[in-house]
Amino acid sequence: MDFNEYYSPEKYDPYSISSIFDYAKDLKGHTLADKCHSDILEKSYKGKGNFGQYLEKFYFGFNPNNNPEPDFSVM
Repeated sequence: MDFNEYYSPEKYDPYSISSIFDYAKDLKGHTLADKCHSDILEKSYKGKGNFGQYLEKFYFGFNPNNNPEPDFSVM
């Protein structure tokens, strides 16, 4: 996984299914803008999968890619 400046080990453990799941559930009832760095409001992605790209980059803190492997394949 290629982590970026928005990743922090205090947020979740990328090697723990329960940690990833709990962190993902924390979005319930919120927008990405509520939970992510304010940079999310200044960025623009084009093409299919905009939400997924925002989720990967700004919430989970890794750089979106074209790799066909699962995002959390290291588990």
